[in-house]
Amino acid sequence: MITDEGASAVFACTGWSAAMGRLHVGEAKPDFRPIRNHMFKHGSLGTRLVFALTMVVVAVGVIHAAGSYALASGSTRALLDTRLSDVAIRFSAGLADIILPTPAPGVQRPQDLEIQVWTGGEVNPSRVTDPAIRFNREAPPGFSEQRAGDDVWRVFTIHGPNRIIEVGQRMQIRDAVVRDAALTTLWPTILLMPLMWIAVIVVVRMTVRQVDRLADKVKALDVNRLETLSTCDVPADLLPFVESINALVARLGQMIQSEKTFIADAAHELRSPITALQLQAENLRHSIYPENIERFEELRGGIIRSAYLVQQMLHLARADTRVEARQLEDVDVREVVTEVVADHLPIAMARNIDLGVEQIDPAVVRAARTDVKIVVKNLVENALRYSAVGSVVDLRVKVSGDRVCIEVTDEGPGIAPELQERVFERFVRVGSAEIEGTGLGLAIVRATLAKYGGHARVGSRSDGRSGLVARAELPLARATL
Repeated sequence: MITDEGASAVFACTGWSAAMGRLHVGEAKPDFRPIRNHMFKHGSLGTRLVFALTMVVVAVGVIHAAGSYALASGSTRALLDTRLSDVAIRFSAGLADIILPTPAPGVQRPQDLEIQVWTGGEVNPSRVTDPAIRFNREAPPGFSEQRAGDDVWRVFTIHGPNRIIEVGQRMQIRDAVVRDAALTTLWPTILLMPLMWIAVIVVVRMTVRQVDRLADKVKALDVNRLETLSTCDVPADLLPFVESINALVARLGQMIQSEKTFIADAAHELRSPITALQLQAENLRHSIYPENIERFEELRGGIIRSAYLVQQMLHLARADTRVEARQLEDVDVREVVTEVVADHLPIAMARNIDLGVEQIDPAVVRAARTDVKIVVKNLVENALRYSAVGSVVDLRVKVSGDRVCIEVTDEGPGIAPELQERVFERFVRVGSAEIEGTGLGLAIVRATLAKYGGHARVGSRSDGRSGLVARAELPLARATL
């Protein structure tokens, strides 16, 4: 009795499951187009790369597995055919007599080979391993497929001088051996696919990290810190992009510098004639006829507003100028706040506004004293300008960690949340048109603080009352106890 047990382990090689590699007619195909379209329209660059490379890895894996399965199937079938032919040749060489003429029923198993020996012109085989199976003795030499019993067989036939040897194997058993061999070799592909997917994610993240670093550098650019990006260690694919940004930064820097120069020059040129107009108006004050006093006061008010605008433009030009190391000093914030409050008390008293300091922590900042005073002055003037008669304006100086925060709280109309960031833009006024202002105060505050690594913001009051809280933060040099 000849068996084929363990053939699947002998014939194992790379392959692909027939069940997984076959698409049945009428079977619904998965549609990845919506996912792909969403990824490429709304996903980040890293997400797009991961998705695209994952699709490539999956496609290559499927193609590789399908090809391996086809090669494994062909190799296994060829080896099984070689086994059939070898057995037939050996039996034709004299081993046929070892087969019993009348074997006991039930000895032959489905996975065993079926051997039949025909002698002379016998109608029935003289020797057979399973009497219930009958091959066609008229089959031509070589391989053929025959139906015997309830199964289809793969049969190898040898025609000798006096004998015909036929050795067969069930096709169902052969297919199972091929399938088992292919499924066994499928595990390396299954294990490698997630590993390759993880490798794709790691490589893409490492590559995109350089883009993220460049993006962070671009985000850090502002009007007071326009620096070109370094091209060292920049990948060749990103180099044109970085050079374009550097060219844009250079052009932007020239435009901003031209604007700063124009504002500074215009303010300087206007200050002298406006100052002369103020002096002349004061000299004419006592020579005006009573019926012209009202018109004269309107003229004088216009001159004062023009002088204030010129002063604010000079402060803006100063805020846009980088501070030098020799200008830095230790500035006591308490002294500056006290001085500014004292300077503005007459204005507050004239409008019956309660201007005072509610909290003042000892703090020292490293900056130009003039800049710190301009910051506090603009915050206080802005609060007084928009506060109603009889309201309260409070100042607080609070130290938190390594920063000092100067808060000015008023009881004015406040600003809508969606407009609170716009007030820091130049010449932008979001309040009532009847209230005089230049639209430069908070822009000067933010530009001045930016030179020292500080920040300014405004927000609505948290106690439910109408009003605005303006905050200016600066790095703390040292606390004064």
